[in-house]
Amino acid sequence: MGAWGPGIFADDDASDARENFKLYLGDAQDIAAATDAIARDNGASFDAPEHNSAFWLGLALTQWSAGWLDARVQAAALRLIDEGLDLAKWAEGPPRMKRAAALRTTRAKLVSPPPPPKRIPAPWPIQLADFTVGEILGRRLPGGRLAVMKVIAFRPTTSLKVRGPAVRVQHWLKTGMPNATEAAQLDYLRHPLGPNKIQTVGSYTLAAPRSAPLDPALFIRPGIIVPLRPGEECVSYTCVSTWADYTLDDMLAAAIERFWDDPELPPTASAPWYDHAKARAPAPDDLSSPAG
Repeated sequence: MGAWGPGIFADDDASDARENFKLYLGDAQDIAAATDAIARDNGASFDAPEHNSAFWLGLALTQWSAGWLDARVQAAALRLIDEGLDLAKWAEGPPRMKRAAALRTTRAKLVSPPPPPKRIPAPWPIQLADFTVGEILGRRLPGGRLAVMKVIAFRPTTSLKVRGPAVRVQHWLKTGMPNATEAAQLDYLRHPLGPNKIQTVGSYTLAAPRSAPLDPALFIRPGIIVPLRPGEECVSYTCVSTWADYTLDDMLAAAIERFWDDPELPPTASAPWYDHAKARAPAPDDLSSPAG
């Protein structure tokens, strides 16, 4: 959605920074390390804060309010304000004036003493902790089809307060697991369908309630680890235990179904509804008036 108002947190990047920093801090148990991690995962640089201005401003206010303000984050936010780098993104008019006022309020906070620091939160438990980034997994589905996945990261599930391995479904259309050479050549599905068939799912987090974590025996683990492809880890994720009444098998079956049904379909195939929309759109020649 991006920004929906001139307030500092009326922006997805700033709002996400506020919501997620405690998770990074709980994992790292160190302010600087947590800051480095959340900046890295958001593609944000201290050297060029203008490219992620909403993120830095949201993170700075979040840290200040909790008494954890990293001096590097403070400097990045003040640079954005004092050099007009953030305000330059706003067109003339009332929203720009309101943004300027929000930036002045933010600056006043950031140069004032922060409140006493809050206690660093405890880290959330990690489920399936022995899974490894780059590890190839398999899951045999009802009917005999095989879903092959690759671990791309460990992601938090806020509602369960746990972390678990996030996986992307790979393009593999055989009933046996790939060997190491084959696994290294696999591509990931860009737009696998969700089980409701009305949306796509980038990746799945293999997490469950703390009282009943997923059993590692659910997965085939041949011990193959391959490097991630560029951008493979940069994707949204959905927890397999928190989406309606769908099971893990429901989700994986829906993800691979159209690729098994049409082996010629490439892993980059868009969702069917996008293809249908393109098919309905008039071709450029159709836009001209009929001759005669």
